[in-house]
Amino acid sequence: MASRPLSYINSDSSDLESDSNSETEGEPPTKRQKQSHNWIRVKCFPTGKEALDFVKGEKLWRMSGKHDGLQGRKISYNCKYSKLCGAKVYLLFKSDSQVTELYNTTSEHTHDPKCRDLTASTKEKVIQLISDGVTKPKIILTRIRECGLPEPPAKVLKNFLCNFRRKQGNHVYR
Repeated sequence: MASRPLSYINSDSSDLESDSNSETEGEPPTKRQKQSHNWIRVKCFPTGKEALDFVKGEKLWRMSGKHDGLQGRKISYNCKYSKLCGAKVYLLFKSDSQVTELYNTTSEHTHDPKCRDLTASTKEKVIQLISDGVTKPKIILTRIRECGLPEPPAKVLKNFLCNFRRKQGNHVYR
């Protein structure tokens, strides 16, 4: 096999400049901008326990961090359904009093709502079908579709059936 001589590219070459026109010399790579939020005080609570119970009761938030500052302890929460969602909340436990304040961002939830439970009318229909002897999820979905009710995802229906049967004492899952 014949060896070929190495070819070197001159840094002053115009070919090199045309290939790397997107990169600029001496500049570091760009960083993602920090997203700024507009915060509004939504509610004041007389105790911290009431504030924590309120946030947990909404079932929308996942704790993202704690910070101790001059005003007091700040506990931040993000939307639990999407990391990219713009809606955020934080609790400020005042250091000079027992009062706890709830702050919310002005931005709304930016994700699609997920179907996590059956609607009330669909639940009633499913319970009626079970009492009529229909036990298979596919048949139940077909009957729901025939009635014109909102059709839930199969996984949501199967979870509902398992929980319903467990409460009734029938441990037949499928």
